[in-house]
This record gives sequence, structure tokens and C-alpha cells, in this order.
Amino acid sequence: MRLSDFMDRVATIYLAGDVAAEMADATREVERIAYHEAGHACVAMIFGRVPQAVELRKSERGWGGCCHIKPDDRPDDFFPSDGEFVDLLDRVRGVEGEPPLDREAMRSQARAILEEHWSFVQAIAGNLLTKTINSPLAICTEGGLRKLWKFHKGEMDYVFQEK
Repeated sequence: MRLSDFMDRVATIYLAGDVAAEMADATREVERIAYHEAGHACVAMIFGRVPQAVELRKSERGWGGCCHIKPDDRPDDFFPSDGEFVDLLDRVRGVEGEPPLDREAMRSQARAILEEHWSFVQAIAGNLLTKTINSPLAICTEGGLRKLWKFHKGEMDYVFQEK
């Protein structure tokens, strides 16, 4: 699946008139979640933060996902303070005298990052989706993420042997 196909699918899910029918399709939902969490893992890796794991889990409410980043692996200023958070919200909304953040520019930057590393996102999502076939839990561990990253960067071959 190409990034543009994925974005089209997400747009279809959220913008189509028959949202309930689209969301009921468990296969598409778990695929969307897998790619979403893989995107979080990709961005974390780009910024030098190796997630402990990326997981998909099925519950009575449906599928959910999480990208686990160790709290001690985050810099002290990873989370904004309360004041910074309020300032950020004001900037997003646009406050008197200040222009709002350019959401389209932010989306464009995110899309460029994902396009550059899309094969890595696909590898993580594919790894997770393969595991959901027979299990309500799919996990890609830190070790697996490191191998997929090295493969993406050309440092390993397809059988995960160091080059």
C-alpha cells in the first residue's frame, strides 16, 4: 500500500457519508490502526527514540493500538508545561494579534517525513498485521523495530543479516 492509498482510505473512512458501515469493517480498521501506530514508531525512530514496542490489541470494543516509548527515554522537556500547553492551544486556535499555526504546512511536513520513510512504516504495519491473523494481540518489539530500521536504512539484507 502506498502512502497516497493509505491517506485516501483514511479520508474515505472519515469523510464518506456512510461512516458507520466503513468503521464496521474490522479489516480496514485494524489496518488503519496498524499504519497509524507504525507512523508513530517511525517518527520516534527518526528522532532517536526507539519504542519498546508497537502493539495492536483486540478487545470487546474492537481493535486498539499503542506505540510504547520508555518514559526514561524522553528528554526532560518532552512534554510541555501547563503554560506552554495553553500557549500552544492558543496558537492552534489563533489568538488576537497572533496568526494561528499553519496546519496545512504541518501536515505537509508530516507527509514529507512519511513519504521518505514509507517503506519503514509499511514494514512495521505489515509485521503487526501478519500477527493479527490468528491472535487478538500483535506486538513488534524493540529488537524487531531496530532490525526493520536497519533494513530500511540499507544496513541489513532481507533475512536480517548485517551487511
